[in-house]
Amino acid sequence: MVEAKMKIGDLGYPAEFLELFDGKNFDLYPHQEEAIRKFQEGNNVLVSVPTAAGKSLVAYSAIYETFRRGLRSIYIVPLKALAGEKYSELSRLEKIGIRVALSVGDYDTSPSFIKNYDVIVCTSEKADSLLHHDPSIADELGLVVADEIHLIGDEGRCPKLEMVLSTIKYVNPGIRIVALSATISNIEDVADWIGSSIVNSDFRPVPLKPGIIYRKKITYMNGEEEKLKGEDEVIDIVNSHLSRGGQTLVFVNSRKRSEEYARRISLAIDQNLIMKNIEFFPERGETDRYEETLKSMVQNGVSFHHAGLSGETRTRIEKGFKDGLLKALVATPTLAAGVNLPARVVVIRDLTRYSNGYSQFLPNMEIQQMLGRAGRPQYDSEGYAYLYAASKTSFDMANTYLSTDPEPVKSGMFQESLLRFNVLGLISMGIATSKEGIMDFFSSTFAGKT
Repeated sequence: MVEAKMKIGDLGYPAEFLELFDGKNFDLYPHQEEAIRKFQEGNNVLVSVPTAAGKSLVAYSAIYETFRRGLRSIYIVPLKALAGEKYSELSRLEKIGIRVALSVGDYDTSPSFIKNYDVIVCTSEKADSLLHHDPSIADELGLVVADEIHLIGDEGRCPKLEMVLSTIKYVNPGIRIVALSATISNIEDVADWIGSSIVNSDFRPVPLKPGIIYRKKITYMNGEEEKLKGEDEVIDIVNSHLSRGGQTLVFVNSRKRSEEYARRISLAIDQNLIMKNIEFFPERGETDRYEETLKSMVQNGVSFHHAGLSGETRTRIEKGFKDGLLKALVATPTLAAGVNLPARVVVIRDLTRYSNGYSQFLPNMEIQQMLGRAGRPQYDSEGYAYLYAASKTSFDMANTYLSTDPEPVKSGMFQESLLRFNVLGLISMGIATSKEGIMDFFSSTFAGKT
């Protein structure tokens, strides 16, 4: 006899909880059920699964469980765009009395506002600012959700996120933690640091079919090959999948490249398969210096997406892609760590990025984050994940990306400039005022544990 799968509705939450999922009572994936059960048993939980495998449900369940205990939660994300998305989703819980606040502004905010809400959604930078103003706010919290915790190894964000989590744990040792991560190779090290159980799975709702685009053909990892006929292989792939109802997400390495490549695709896309008269920009509203450029592109079902666009324009583009009006979107890698925007096909056009004075290959972790956007749950039976190789060296590197685990997460906390800044921060917050106290604090960080 086959055991019936547990559904969201079986968790015993109010019916309004289902509004987080548009009212749909989905079956729980095994890793979701395991993570929720472990949290209910009193454990901290580190969930490490591929992109788009339903990590958010675990966080939302933990937030509701915390609310039922009369305690507050803070949901920390890496980007403002992702914070906005999470805030929009969690705001649906206001019908059952859960008060949700979004805090991402650059201006100073009194941390006391936390007392007026049950859930605070913020970036790691904003959480760091709040703690510097008043570290005692950690005592007001019962749960911290650390989304994309593998980014503690990211040069741009590791000091903030690691410092925030270390400070909250140090000030409030009894706080519960739910950490959400992409697949990482040293998951035990991260779990040991935050004192959590591990829920680890390679399950994906939509299976991936990865391949490498090189010299007018796609070489799939299962040995299959597919010839490409067009002058531009990526445009050939866009049109091929468009004819079968599929959308394509193309990642490039700069804002300028995203604009140029989107323009190229818009001029070559199959016009017979595009919905015309798309109205994206109202006569009134926020203006954007890219608006005129975008107007002609979106009429061809194509757009670009990067941080230089206004918030309103990015939102319109994201909605247009989700609604199927846009068929191809050319974006910078920040989109992969931001909003949930899957497509049947993902192409990483640029495997390198100019950084620190020279061109270098992207980290495997970032590559996997982008490839993980391939395949739309409930819509696609398979997701196509392609790496474009411009040379034999790039081809070999693409093979490495697809056949090896991502890099282990490492701390950047002990870089000299950051160490000095964080020590001064500890002193100003009153958390540590002696050499012994400072050493004790840093022994509790990820850097100190590893």
